[in-house]
Amino acid sequence: MPVTGRDSDGRANFDLNHPVSRKVHIFADDDLAKLKKLLPANDWKFLSGVLGVKQAFESKDQLKLRQGYADVAPVMLGTSASNEEMQLQKDFLDALAVDARSAVIFLPQLATYALKNARLVLWRSKGKFVPAIFCPNFRTALYAKALLGRIKVCPHCNHLFEVPRSNQDYCSIAHREAHRVARWRAGKEQLKADQKKGGRSRKKGGRSRKKGRGART
Repeated sequence: MPVTGRDSDGRANFDLNHPVSRKVHIFADDDLAKLKKLLPANDWKFLSGVLGVKQAFESKDQLKLRQGYADVAPVMLGTSASNEEMQLQKDFLDALAVDARSAVIFLPQLATYALKNARLVLWRSKGKFVPAIFCPNFRTALYAKALLGRIKVCPHCNHLFEVPRSNQDYCSIAHREAHRVARWRAGKEQLKADQKKGGRSRKKGGRSRKKGRGART
């Protein structure tokens, strides 16, 4: 990403529109802490939503999938102007969260939208020409780093954290256990709701059959 001043990691000369090489900075792990003060809350929420949908699909976590879709809703569906529209959006997101396979359709669209300003370039680093992702600003650089797997969102507290190990999905052991319990409870409540709905359907079907028998002569 481009920078000014002395805080640079090299120069880039891959842009034909800028024949003079520009100073660039390689997005590092410690930049995450700086961005928490620079980026607005809606950018953080969108990123946590995209990562949430991705991680929920991989772990088949319906509870996190629901939260992820809720976080990306303003970008995905726009801002609701009325209570009726808000209810329609909620119903739509609830329907998506029922089946993690919905991420197969929507996750590529969301991730591509997040990376729309990123460019694959070739630059010289440490004496070699290597491919790199050039990002015009910190926001795009954060999205790129996160979607490459170096940043995750905790399914329990929705907190973004750097990943010290590739198999770490939670910011702490306590939150891993808390989310495990939350998933169990949510699954139990969903099962009760499905059974109740199924019971109503059977009763309605029974009344229809009785009515049909009474009509025959």
